Amino acid sequence: MKSSELKNVTILMSTYNGEKYLEQQLSSIVAQKSVNLDVKIRDDGSTDSTIDIITKWSDKLRITYYVGENIGSASSFLELLYNVTPSKCGYYAFSDQDDYWLADKLSTAVDILEKYDDIPALYYSNAKIVGKNLEEIDNPFKKSYHTDEFGSALVLPQAAGCTMVFNTRLLEIIQKYKPSNCYMHDIWVLNVCLAVGGRVIYDSVPHILYRQHESNVVSVLGKDKMSHVELFSYRVRKFFDYRYKPSIVASQLKKGYCDYIPSENMEIINLLLDGDKSLLHKLQLITNRKIKTPYMVYNIRFIVQILLNEQ
Repeated sequence: MKSSELKNVTILMSTYNGEKYLEQQLSSIVAQKSVNLDVKIRDDGSTDSTIDIITKWSDKLRITYYVGENIGSASSFLELLYNVTPSKCGYYAFSDQDDYWLADKLSTAVDILEKYDDIPALYYSNAKIVGKNLEEIDNPFKKSYHTDEFGSALVLPQAAGCTMVFNTRLLEIIQKYKPSNCYMHDIWVLNVCLAVGGRVIYDSVPHILYRQHESNVVSVLGKDKMSHVELFSYRVRKFFDYRYKPSIVASQLKKGYCDYIPSENMEIINLLLDGDKSLLHKLQLITNRKIKTPYMVYNIRFIVQILLNEQ
């Protein structure tokens, strides 16, 4: 296939002191099949040789990069997301600096997404958990949970950004409003897509080696080494960790996208926003079947959040 006939994918990557694994990830990006690539990199203030590595790989990839202030991974990705220029019939993918992509990662996503070019659409997939040397490791925490229901995703958003690919229609809608309070960039993209009635496609087949190591922003390695007591303590802390609040997401969605949100999703948003007004509102929120997950523990956790006005 001629390069002019290939679909264009823009990769959004945030880097920070990534010299240890960055070259392997860039090599896996170079090896992607059947797509034209642009790579946009925002460096979050690295003090190692990350920039030298990026410059070196600019000979093999079409890379545009800049160095910004250290604002953290989520904010760095969000800045990339809101600064990238939408292209006609283009696709966009987040990339971590330390994973390793299988050669069909992007082409698989594009083949699926091009069926939905006329609506906002998001693809994400399963991931194979590996160690620092790309050896496969067991992950007892990994669940096959996924949802394309807006209410469920508000309570338990579980799409990994490093597996996401989305289309121009979704990017154009996302960029109409930048949230003032955003827990994670990938959660935001998932919730916007579902809120506006877009299509979310989950692929159960892994197309990425999700590397776990001591420096990860998110890692299962530490959990794997915990004793039963430590594991129980960890789960209790997670149960009462209310940094992610569905009502804050709902408020931002309503403020930014009210003209694009269908009435049934707006009802869910308003129900969340009214949850702290009275006991009756709390009961309506607790008993609403559209705002539930398949897991009792997460539903109980959400009920506790509601009762504590932490939803």
